[in-house]
Amino acid sequence: MIKLEKFEPIKIEETIRSNLPKFRWWPREALSVEKIRIAYAKFVNDKYLITLLRHNNYLFYVPWLSLHRKDERLGDRYIRLNSLYLYEAEFFPEYFDLLEYEEYMYKEYSKLFGKSIHAEPLTLESTNIVAKHVLNTGYEVVVKSYRLLPRINYEPLMMSKLAEEGYTHIPLLYRIYSLKGETVTLITQYVHGDGDGGYPFYTSYLNALRTKSMRSRNAYRLGLASKLGIIIGEMHILLNKKTENEFFGLEEISNEDVSRWSKRVKKRYGVILRVFDKIIEGSKREDKKYYEFWKNIFLQSQKLIDSIDYMFSVFENACKARIHQDLHLAQMIYIDKTNDFIITDFEGEPGRSEEERIEKEPPIRDIATMIRSFQYLAFMAYLEAHDKSLDVVARKLLKNDVTWEWRMRHSLSMLLSYITITTNPDIHCFKDKMVLVEHYNNVLMPWLIERALYEIMYELMYRPKWVAVPIIGLLNPAIPVNIP
Repeated sequence: MIKLEKFEPIKIEETIRSNLPKFRWWPREALSVEKIRIAYAKFVNDKYLITLLRHNNYLFYVPWLSLHRKDERLGDRYIRLNSLYLYEAEFFPEYFDLLEYEEYMYKEYSKLFGKSIHAEPLTLESTNIVAKHVLNTGYEVVVKSYRLLPRINYEPLMMSKLAEEGYTHIPLLYRIYSLKGETVTLITQYVHGDGDGGYPFYTSYLNALRTKSMRSRNAYRLGLASKLGIIIGEMHILLNKKTENEFFGLEEISNEDVSRWSKRVKKRYGVILRVFDKIIEGSKREDKKYYEFWKNIFLQSQKLIDSIDYMFSVFENACKARIHQDLHLAQMIYIDKTNDFIITDFEGEPGRSEEERIEKEPPIRDIATMIRSFQYLAFMAYLEAHDKSLDVVARKLLKNDVTWEWRMRHSLSMLLSYITITTNPDIHCFKDKMVLVEHYNNVLMPWLIERALYEIMYELMYRPKWVAVPIIGLLNPAIPVNIP
């Protein structure tokens, strides 16, 4: 039987390098595999290979488990070494054994007992590794490992801070593991829910659309929306309590901050136009007409971009804070039995540079991303209820957005409860204490635009036919002062 330790290091390095492009977490377009080197490698019990892969300033953590057979669950996510198959260890119960190896250090937040007896991927589409493990003591846990190790790992810092503060709207945090000083793995509670955070809103709105009973109280879940405002407000307060760790806490917004945010919006707008042109150039016939139409609609937002400097100026000398950054309904689990929400993902906004990901922003930005989430959800429900093509529905809602009242009522309920809980203690620090109450449109507007542009960019990159959805939201970005 071939032993893993018998392979020459250079052979393993070459084999890993040649196989990297097929892994979902490998940034194919950004990095070349030729520059990958093994910065650290350790064989454990002739069954495991722990590796840290270096690409200039990038560091990847990959623990391997060797098998003598294929595992069909994981498709081609393996590396072949003669008769051995190297798989990512987190997807197997044996990963718990590997974590006992002396090179790993961990901090425990809640007691965890038992040995893993079953493991399965929760997704194979993530850029990090997420697996469910069942322990022989009955515990069900999520094992999450980070492949690309950032200089400052956002999520473990956020999770540990909230766990230490006793925040109850995250999964129970058991352990955070590190290797060679790098945070590599989290173990958290597996939360049994009834769907993501949008589930109760989506089902109530979809049912109302199908039965044409929008005047019914059952069409709205305003109490749940209000509860979301409280949950988000409590999170912001706890993340920004005074601490010696500068990663958390409130800071005064400078002119440089305001200028940077404005430049981000303007730059993104320009990039979107260039990407649109590239897609149009590569499209034919009906597809080409589709993208030309929505590009022309997008151009109507130029007046918003021209005013962005003025819009952001409302934040001068207010406070920036540690926020979630990518908060939306799909980042949550809804538990029907308790009418509660658990926030499960704290990685920050995908696509940001490392510097952008760790910067602080006004707390109200998380509310803006949630309002954008309600627009997506309302569009999806309307699309399903009317059984028409995405283009037909998008053009109809562009002319007359009949989802407006429903989504705005929920947005307003969330916003008002959020304002109530975050003004005492005050985490916003506006000189005019009434600005959030009397002029919340002005405070929300630039961040609704900023987030909608991010979504447009994302859709163009990954599923361009969906670009119509955030464009509609961009042209109608703010919540109303009042609803009749």
